[in-house]
Parts: sequence; structure tokens; C-alpha cells
Amino acid sequence: MYKEYKPDLVLLDINMPKMNGVEVLKQIIEFDNQARVIMVSIEDDNDTIDDCTKFGALKYITKPFSPGMKILKKA
Repeated sequence: MYKEYKPDLVLLDINMPKMNGVEVLKQIIEFDNQARVIMVSIEDDNDTIDDCTKFGALKYITKPFSPGMKILKKA
């Protein structure tokens, strides 16, 4: 879908039914190394966050979150 729509920003979950979000992130960045991707997931371990950084995510947001709370982690 990224190739078709070329969005300005992608919010991408890690856990998805057909493909892991980290794999999708890799494919998006491979296609467009200027893509702006923010990961959103319940997973909050440093290895996952580090992987997302390594593969090009701008930020990492952990769920659940509520309005007003600081939710952005440096990816």
C-alpha cells in the first residue's frame, strides 16, 4: 500500500496478522529511504525499539496511551 499511496507519514504496528511490522518497516525504507515511519506497539522492550531505530523508524510509541501523556520514545 505504501507504494500505491506514498503517504507523508506511516503509523505502523509491530504485531500484524500477515507480516511483522519490523519487516514491513524494512520494506518501506528499502523502497523509500526518506519515508517517515512511527512505530506503535504494546511491545516495550529495548531490543525491539533498537531494531526499529536500526531499520529507519523515526519514533516508537507504546500502547496503551492516553491524551496528554508523554508517549514518544526515541526510536
